[in-house]
Amino acid sequence: MVWAIVLTFLLCLTLAILLALVGWVGKWRERVHVPKAVFFALFNLPNPAYQHDGMARQWQADVAEQEAVRTFKRRRTMADYSDRGELAA
Repeated sequence: MVWAIVLTFLLCLTLAILLALVGWVGKWRERVHVPKAVFFALFNLPNPAYQHDGMARQWQADVAEQEAVRTFKRRRTMADYSDRGELAA
């Protein structure tokens, strides 16, 4: 019985902390004027601005393109280092 009370208290405390954190992040975004698109990209969340299917597919294509660019840059950098003999095998 005591464990049930303790677990319930911990669950409520955890939920309160999570809600406070979500509220703080929202206020922080408004205070520093981070655009919504950047905010959603930082946390890799789907942007609600893309509401219908066509826009959702476009968003997925944009994300895939960004990932391809990152991968290309990473591979290019590794190739540059290996050409110079600076990359340990």
